[in-house]
Amino acid sequence: MVEGTGLENRSTRKGTVGSNPTPSVWSCKAGLDGGRDDVKIKVLVFYKINLKNNSMKSIFTWIIIIILIAGAIFFLTSNKTEENGTPNEAESAMIDNHDGDNVTSDTSTSTTITYTKDGFSPKDVEIAKGEAVTFVNDSTGKMWPASAKHPTHTVYPGSDIEKCEADGDKGILFDACKGIESGESWSFIFNETGKWFYHDHIKSSNFGSVTVK
Repeated sequence: MVEGTGLENRSTRKGTVGSNPTPSVWSCKAGLDGGRDDVKIKVLVFYKINLKNNSMKSIFTWIIIIILIAGAIFFLTSNKTEENGTPNEAESAMIDNHDGDNVTSDTSTSTTITYTKDGFSPKDVEIAKGEAVTFVNDSTGKMWPASAKHPTHTVYPGSDIEKCEADGDKGILFDACKGIESGESWSFIFNETGKWFYHDHIKSSNFGSVTVK
């Protein structure tokens, strides 16, 4: 009886221990599982936050790029508009009124020669290529400034008194092509370098020169 009882007690204890874990083991396992879940949740939250931040950064980056592109397009368009809207030097300085009289619209780079009863003053001037000379009639009669030589006016390239009667751009002629009334003026842009003599076609003894450099 004693031996049997002892064996029964030992088998009972072994069966109890082997069949079901103790409460402390279950608590430990539950704690580990819960900890893993917490870590997974934290990692997921962190990932979502970073993803959101990266998305915001991308949006701001694209906004900045679009603004820069729009600014560049506006800048280029403005420059192009200014270039297209600004007449070139020849157009701004010379206006053909179809009567052979070329008037200066911009005399900021113009040298003035005054015509009186004594002739041209100053007679001889020096200018840069592309600049204009304005002949102002301060006499009581008419003046007709034109290229040498009298009476053909053919020394300056492209000039010829016969072209005054022809159709075409008279702005290229160093020739007023008519008498300029007292108090009026006539201008010409010199685009050819050299020393160019001129005279008054009405009174050819009055003359001078324009040196273009």
